[in-house]
Amino acid sequence: MSISYPRTRSVETHRDPTDILGKSAPSSLKETLEKWFFELAALEDAYITSRCTLRESRRNDVLRLKSAVDDVVASTRNLLVEDPVEGEEYLKTLMLTLK
Repeated sequence: MSISYPRTRSVETHRDPTDILGKSAPSSLKETLEKWFFELAALEDAYITSRCTLRESRRNDVLRLKSAVDDVVASTRNLLVEDPVEGEEYLKTLMLTLK
């Protein structure tokens, strides 16, 4: 049985990272999001449902989700290191889009 929860925005509604990031996004960030799409959607579901249901996870699953988060954070950090001004402006635009 599957339960659907209301969402104003969702990773799952965007199958292409360009839908989330925009066409000007660096290819390295797009590739990272595409690589971890399933895991990011699973994290979103866990966040949304955590107030309503209790779910136990296997250690390997949790470690895979942690790897996804670590990789996305590293990719974002690299973007800021490579070009701090452009990276910061891009991330500000992205955060405004996701609000």
